[in-house]
Amino acid sequence: MSPMPSTFKILRMSLFFSLVFSVVFVASVFFTFDTVAEMRKDVVRILAPAKTVKIQGKPEGLAITSAIGATFDDDGELLISPGSKLPLQNNIFTPQHVLDGRLYDYVSLPVFDENVTYENIQERVKKSIARQVGEPCGLMHQGTPPGHDAVMGLATYHQDDVEVFRLLVGSLRTAGFDGHIILGVTPFISDKVKSYLIKMDVTFYGVDKVPCDESITDGGEGGVRNTCAKGVEYLTVEKGRFEMSRQWLHACKLCTGWVLVMDTRDIFFQRPPFAGMPPPDKSMYDLLFIEEIAPYSQPKQGNPRTDVTSLHNGWYQGSDYGCYGHNYHVRYPDRAILCSGTIIGNRKGIDRFLAVFVDEFLENMKKPNLICKSSETPDQLILQPMYYSGYFGDIERTRTSPWGAGPVNTIGVPCVRSGVHSSLDLTEFDKDSGLILNPNVKDDHPMRVAPIIHQYDRCHDWIHPFFRKHDMELFGGPLEQQKNLTWTVEGLKNLE
Repeated sequence: MSPMPSTFKILRMSLFFSLVFSVVFVASVFFTFDTVAEMRKDVVRILAPAKTVKIQGKPEGLAITSAIGATFDDDGELLISPGSKLPLQNNIFTPQHVLDGRLYDYVSLPVFDENVTYENIQERVKKSIARQVGEPCGLMHQGTPPGHDAVMGLATYHQDDVEVFRLLVGSLRTAGFDGHIILGVTPFISDKVKSYLIKMDVTFYGVDKVPCDESITDGGEGGVRNTCAKGVEYLTVEKGRFEMSRQWLHACKLCTGWVLVMDTRDIFFQRPPFAGMPPPDKSMYDLLFIEEIAPYSQPKQGNPRTDVTSLHNGWYQGSDYGCYGHNYHVRYPDRAILCSGTIIGNRKGIDRFLAVFVDEFLENMKKPNLICKSSETPDQLILQPMYYSGYFGDIERTRTSPWGAGPVNTIGVPCVRSGVHSSLDLTEFDKDSGLILNPNVKDDHPMRVAPIIHQYDRCHDWIHPFFRKHDMELFGGPLEQQKNLTWTVEGLKNLE
């Protein structure tokens, strides 16, 4: 019998995997909504741009480059019989796909430690998730919006700082977001702020600041890195906010959609935060990290000001001293910095992130080196080695979104480089609406106007005129002109 058919199948299978399975990413779900993985009880069907692949049974992972026991059927579909093992891959990084505009194919998977197995990581993740979640403290008002998505964050600003809340909450509601807005605020907010938050149907908790245990501070006073919160006294506020977010998530039984855990001081919304994303129960990923601008994602190649990441980047080096080993970051060169201020996931994915992240803080505090303790190492320094080492587990369900191509456009670094702030050379605006664009997607893309803008405070020379120009369409105008939400109006009618 001629060996050609068998050889042809092998070649075809090898080619297909190299084109499809080394890529499975975010963008395939963001950009082509009819190519979302279809999960069933006994079949996982992956619809890729060129071919449909059917996998029988429940594979260990989707981020794969080859298969054992796999064959093609007569229709060109890949069949894997139940019980077959699909080897899970890591350390796959394809920046050229972004440079070439092949955002569908981009992937940046972790690099496993040589002495840590994926099974070890998964066991640790399970242990973190099993850790008991406490009841949140200080509920001041419970919102009742109709949607099931959620955004949450710590917003303990001055008691009368209504303008900060108008930019944050006002832009969400004006954009049409009907989900849960959950905030931690100072218990002493003014009646004016409180009335506005209630009118916008926000759930908010009063966060009481308390002294921290001496074992987790550096002796400084005040600030989020030397103050703790009631109910989370074992972590400084900067890190305790992630445990508070987990408490808020568990208390919100109706928060079953997408969830954004966010910074609140320097963020606003131009579209609903999850616009263009697939349904959370059908997405191929359940946890999404947002990349900051990198050499392969900046739109003006060859501009020396935009060489923004390297092995000398402080966000990498700062995580090395004592906690993770000197030069730990050289294991993942040229990867983008991930932002700890905008993390997206469905309920299961974001709970996994919050549980694992907080457990890492707690483990670091057990180390003798002071640099590892809660007040010394910012959360963003810790996020880099954690993601790039695969510590959040479920890597087949965890992805990164390249800068300028997803739900968040982080404009801080593009605005400030080499001591120059408020730069505009890397920021694009829509010629009709004037809103801020994602530069790495085309005009017909649903995320061409970036839904979320983060770190706008680095752009203060032009961002405040921008706010004034778009005040009504982005933030709903002055407080006295803010309209009631449609669902709260209906609720009032029903009570009459």
